[in-house]
Order: sequence, then structure tokens, then C-alpha cells
Amino acid sequence: MASIGDLKPDKRNARRHTPRNVGIIEHSIQTNGFGRSVLLAADGTVIAGNATIDAAASAGLGDVLIVESDGPKVIAVKRTDDAPGSPEFHALAVADNRAAELAEWNPLVLEELSGEIDLSAFFFDE
Repeated sequence: MASIGDLKPDKRNARRHTPRNVGIIEHSIQTNGFGRSVLLAADGTVIAGNATIDAAASAGLGDVLIVESDGPKVIAVKRTDDAPGSPEFHALAVADNRAAELAEWNPLVLEELSGEIDLSAFFFDE
């Protein structure tokens, strides 16, 4: 276990999260509970899920259950309170996908990262 305050945001996050984007995630957390995992580096820096962490903190969540892995296994969050086809099931799915659509790419960070990684592997054009 860790505290949400122990996690470090990625200072070079290539995604820009608008208040609307984070607000949808926060609303989903408040309405449906937490529904997804985030990805952390060994030191607790957020690799993926920066907006999710912001929204969780804003929603008042403080505890983080950390599952350690070196990458070869799938890690899944199993919600024991949601059944397939239930309104809660669909609300979590729609909220997760809609929030992702509302985030934007930061072209300046992408340009910076293009010198370090091949962005074409992720279907970015120069």
C-alpha cells in the first residue's frame, strides 16, 4: 500500500488533460468507484494514468494498492461488485473510453520525445 501523495506525476507527460477530461474521470470515481489501474515506474513516477491519479486525489481517494511486476504478466483489476451487462458495468466502460477521447497530445513534448523514441511505431506522423 502507498499514499496517492507518494506518486509522482510525469513531468514530460505527452498527454494534456483538460479540466473536462479529469472531471469525467472524477465523476466516474465518485459515482462508480475506481475502475482502472495506473502504470508506475520503479520510483513511483506515473507512466500512464496521470489524469486518473489527479481525479482520484480530487475525489478524496488516498490509498493506492500497488502490484509489482517487471512486465511479463497481465495485471487486471477485478471489480467484484459489477456484473457483465449491468448499468455499472457499462458506465465504467463508457467513462473510461470517453475520458481517453477528451485528452489531447502535447505536440511540444511529442517533438521532444521523437529524438528519443520512434513515434512512428505509435502511428504518429512527423
